[in-house]
Amino acid sequence: MALIGVHVTTQWNPEQIKEALRYAMARTVSDTSQKVLGDIQEKLSKKDNSSRMTPAKSGSPPAMVTGALRNSWNVDLTLVNGDNPKAFIQSNLKYAKILEYGSAVLGRLKPKKKQFLTIPLNEEASRLRARTKDLRTVDGLFVLKEKGERTKKGKRKKGKKGKDYLILAMSVGHGKTAKVKPMFLLVKSVYINKHPYIRPVVKKMSSSRALKKFDKSVGKFFIEYLRVST
Repeated sequence: MALIGVHVTTQWNPEQIKEALRYAMARTVSDTSQKVLGDIQEKLSKKDNSSRMTPAKSGSPPAMVTGALRNSWNVDLTLVNGDNPKAFIQSNLKYAKILEYGSAVLGRLKPKKKQFLTIPLNEEASRLRARTKDLRTVDGLFVLKEKGERTKKGKRKKGKKGKDYLILAMSVGHGKTAKVKPMFLLVKSVYINKHPYIRPVVKKMSSSRALKKFDKSVGKFFIEYLRVST
């Protein structure tokens, strides 16, 4: 009695399988890191459309003003092709970590050498500080005392509204059209609220999602080596 059948086989080649697994892991790490980078940059892409520097609400990602923080993030794939593929999603800006964890972890921020911290009050001021190491070298800036609010009886209001503030200002225009433009708020210390934009992305990027991509890559390799014959 004659038998007829279909044979399904594959070749056992340890080196090829090892190479396929290494490639699949490297591809998975690379794709996942690029996805994490994109999600972080998306979190940092919400623009601040106000006329002044308005902080984002505590617990929400930082509002974008100049885009410096978003553009500082990148992926280092130097070690992605090794036996243990690794990728690093990173930023070289000091305040990248401060905004993520806030002053609750790092403490109140104080100037190391100078008397005051300079808090930019608008986009122009933020760009000016980014390209200037010492604001004292900038012509046209002067100190202006901004008086706090008072009650109807003339007494100082309690809390922050009643405090006097020192501001670095700049004259804009000439003659009768000249105006004083506040540029920087001078403070001796500042408390930064948490503005997490990294941890929510990491939490969302579950391991199962990465494993699915890994399984798919390995599966493609084995399909190439399957042999079906009669």
